[in-house]
Amino acid sequence: MWLLCLGTLWWCAGAIVVKPALNAVNALNSLPPCTGPVSLLQEPVQDAFDKIYTKHLWGGDGVTRSRSGPGSNIGRATETLCSVIFEALLKASKEKEAAGMTEYELNFLDAPSGDFFWMPGCLSRIASRLPAGARLNYQGVDVSDVATGIAEGKRASAQASVPTVTIEPFKTLNLAEAGILGRTFPAKHFDVINCRDALQHNAMELVHAILGNFNLAGTWLVNDVDTAGANGKDIRAGQFRPIDITAPPFNNVPECLQAGPVRRRENEHFGIFKLPLTA
Repeated sequence: MWLLCLGTLWWCAGAIVVKPALNAVNALNSLPPCTGPVSLLQEPVQDAFDKIYTKHLWGGDGVTRSRSGPGSNIGRATETLCSVIFEALLKASKEKEAAGMTEYELNFLDAPSGDFFWMPGCLSRIASRLPAGARLNYQGVDVSDVATGIAEGKRASAQASVPTVTIEPFKTLNLAEAGILGRTFPAKHFDVINCRDALQHNAMELVHAILGNFNLAGTWLVNDVDTAGANGKDIRAGQFRPIDITAPPFNNVPECLQAGPVRRRENEHFGIFKLPLTA
């Protein structure tokens, strides 16, 4: 006697052929996948970005060009971003002065800070234009130990060039780890967080987690808005897809939006957002 599950037997040219039962096939097709579009077995996030810096996968020699990729070279894009960061710091400054403060610290988180290639010049320009009672405290973080090592090697010279800015030691951390900013900086709330090009290199699950951490740690967010966004596409850590946090499923509305010079692939803009966002 033939025993068969999920099908019927046909006799064809002397061979037994199994034809699956239609309702059984439909039932199998309706089952959800066991993993999401990006497998949890992918390379750990820090390892992925350490490899990028170690093997120069984003180009750059760290001297004439940034090892964080062409978007971090000194040029129109970083100059535009620096101006937007300054505007966000002015918003934070006005809030403090409206609260009656005449001397105050502005806490600025650069997340990720990469190899700290263009930021020293930006900090110098910002410091020279801040209100008289404001003092800037800069904190750089990155998921890559290699990147923070490069950045830390530049910190002393950068600090000497901008003595009115406190440049804190760089820290390696995963921005997507639950509660990481509160645990790492328990006594600090960041007035402005700058996050350029981090979301576009992370899986969507991690993007949501990163924005959730920013909501808990800051007041204003400067973020790149890639209006050529492919929010429906998921990636592995270190890969690329443009992302737009003003589009679904985020639908966040910036206080202002500045067009950037990077049009190919990204159509990049820089926005200032009041936290918390829809993460």
